[in-house]
Parts: sequence; structure tokens; C-alpha cells
Amino acid sequence: MWTTMSRDDGHRLLHLLIRYIVDRRDNENRWVQALEKTDVPLNFVWGMRDPISGAHMAERIRQRVPHAPFEALDDVGHWPPLEAPERTAAAIRAH
Repeated sequence: MWTTMSRDDGHRLLHLLIRYIVDRRDNENRWVQALEKTDVPLNFVWGMRDPISGAHMAERIRQRVPHAPFEALDDVGHWPPLEAPERTAAAIRAH
């Protein structure tokens, strides 16, 4: 699949195709408030090496939802359940 996306430097345009950037901007307040005010138990397991939403987003989550358990996986990127399944499961089960 990556080969297809790379054709004619297509991977350099991929960021233009992802709608979630606009969605995040348009819905930020609503989404953040939902996390801050929910009575649903929250538990974050975060890949700190995620190049898009890694350590800088982890810090924001800790600030905005300080009551939620947070497990930082320092050597993991965007997909903790795939990159570190045992540690991810253990962190989820711990809370």
C-alpha cells in the first residue's frame, strides 16, 4: 500500500487528504469538554514517540484530564496496541 501512496510523490500530499485535521480544529472544544466532564472511566495508554500526537499531546491530556490514569510508553509510537500489546493490556487492566 505504501508503494501506491508513494507513486509520483503522493506521500508528500497525504496530509492534504486527511479530514481529521479540520475536524479536530472545528470540534476541539466539544471533544475536550466531553473528556473533561464524562462520568465514563478513562484510562490513557500513550505512545510518546508518536510523531503526530506523542509527548506534546500527552502533556495536554495530563493537564486537561488529571484524574485519569495515564501510562506513558516512552519507546512506542502511534499504535501502542500493535507495538507493545502486552504493556498496553497490562496498563489497561491495572486501572
